[in-house]
Amino acid sequence: MIPPEYETGSTKPVNLLPENKLGKVPFWDLLLTLVALLIVMFFVWPIVFDYLKDGLHLESVWVVALTVIFQNVLLLCAIRFFILAKNKLEWRDIGFVAIPLSKCLQTLYLVLPLVVVVGAVNAAMIYLVDSDFTNPQLSLLAPDGFSFQAFLIMLLVTGTIAPFVEEITFRGLILLWLEPRFGTVIAITGSSLLFATVHTVPMLIPALTVAGIAFALISRKSGSLWPAIILHGAFNMTMTSLLFFALAQEGAQAGNPPGF
Repeated sequence: MIPPEYETGSTKPVNLLPENKLGKVPFWDLLLTLVALLIVMFFVWPIVFDYLKDGLHLESVWVVALTVIFQNVLLLCAIRFFILAKNKLEWRDIGFVAIPLSKCLQTLYLVLPLVVVVGAVNAAMIYLVDSDFTNPQLSLLAPDGFSFQAFLIMLLVTGTIAPFVEEITFRGLILLWLEPRFGTVIAITGSSLLFATVHTVPMLIPALTVAGIAFALISRKSGSLWPAIILHGAFNMTMTSLLFFALAQEGAQAGNPPGF
């Protein structure tokens, strides 16, 4: 019996993954999407942040969470308009291919090793470059210090919304656009480096590039974005938990009990 992955009368495997239609998207469409990303990050973000904080007088944790959600929704709209609708593509073409749930959940075994590797790279950078480095993401995630409310809200935002949109952008859009033009190695490296750079913390670029490469390899191996989204979300949740745990320990040492 001839396996389904082989053509009849041939020993050459048939590519069962959907055709990479992103490779046919014009450069200018991709550029418009990236410009939209930069505009949202550097211009829209501060406006929305200030309005929620000073205009609506919301708590800091809600200001950050709602701003992140708004930013990601705008980015999704840009991808939908400039890439998918304009080029008559579907979400499947960007990587939303259905695969067994068991294969998606298998990526959870990689969370701890990835946390260790990324942490080691980050520790090496701090040791070699700046021993007094303090992660600015900590003040963003918990602007008012530790509280269970802030922890739960940020766990939801960093573990679901952010990885979902980031995987669509970097492993779905940019990686698939680069691959037919420059090859898999350059596509994975370039998209991962861009992923790390847009987080705007130079010291974290090597560590985040390693994480991006891991997400890209999972996505390419499975032929779907879902395993990468799950791994990315679990990784973010773990890192967020570690950051808040550190904050809780600092508060306990200072004699301040965790707030609600």
